[in-house]
Amino acid sequence: MTNRILIIDPSPIVREILSIELGKIDFIDAVDVAPDLHVGRDHIVESKPNLVIMDLDLSGVDGITFLRTLTQCYSIPVIVFSSQVEEEHSRVWAICQAGAEVMYKPSSSYGIMKVVFALVEKIRMNICPHARRSLRRNVIVAIGASTGGAQAIQKVLSRFPADAPPTVIVQHMPAPFTTSFAQRLNKCCNLTVREARNHDVVESGVALLAPGNYHLCLTPSRRSYIVEVTNGAKVYYQRPSVDVLFNSVAECASSDSIGVLLTGMGKDGAQGMLRMREAGAYTIAQDDPSSVVYGMPGEAAKIGASCSILPLKRIADAIFAEVKKRKATELAR
Repeated sequence: MTNRILIIDPSPIVREILSIELGKIDFIDAVDVAPDLHVGRDHIVESKPNLVIMDLDLSGVDGITFLRTLTQCYSIPVIVFSSQVEEEHSRVWAICQAGAEVMYKPSSSYGIMKVVFALVEKIRMNICPHARRSLRRNVIVAIGASTGGAQAIQKVLSRFPADAPPTVIVQHMPAPFTTSFAQRLNKCCNLTVREARNHDVVESGVALLAPGNYHLCLTPSRRSYIVEVTNGAKVYYQRPSVDVLFNSVAECASSDSIGVLLTGMGKDGAQGMLRMREAGAYTIAQDDPSSVVYGMPGEAAKIGASCSILPLKRIADAIFAEVKKRKATELAR
């Protein structure tokens, strides 16, 4: 079977970068490009691609309407790769309802190169039969922290590769500072790190940080998972709350998740981590000597919520050892 990809994008630079990079992937046999929806439509009719990557800003044509028509008339997976959805959450929801996936297109060539790993993984999940069966088996990494957590999270994420599993993070931090914290992490990490927006798609190679004063929840979508950003009641005097995130991960991803509770004051996250462990997740609490404050991870250890209690420097390795173990188990099925 020939796997053919069609890229519909108005930018010659984007078309060139993606066609070159995707052309290097062993399970992709051909990459076609189109500058607008009119040419793209002709390619779809004539070449019958296995997957379409499209922008929404295409020569004045309503991209959402075209997307709905495409997904209704053809059984072709679609990935919307567009900067237009950056601040327009209603569009993200419309795209998900149409049965397509969403990726945010960075404005620079460097940024596009940085998300290629995540894009390739999303393509693989849609056009490779075994990968499609395993879509919901992707491991979700959920991390929570408070006092001393900014440095701890940076040390853990700096060990993550560019194609790391989808990651969701809560750090107790006031609203004005979470945006700059995400930007700082993005600059020093291999994977993409950004502040979460409502209905963001959770994807490989991307870490989503809860915005200050908002809870972050994982929820299932048609093909994978998305996040919800809400302003519900505080939990343990905190919003965002680690417990809110961990409870949602336990409910949605259950055994397909890894929970990590880092340094922090109080109890937030301990009960949520226990629920994750009871759902089959692998859970890690930071140990006392490496914690700035051994409150939250200590509470988790006290109630038996953690499968492992580890020093900070060993946590990233433990995460990826577990990811490797789970992938091996899945392939053996």
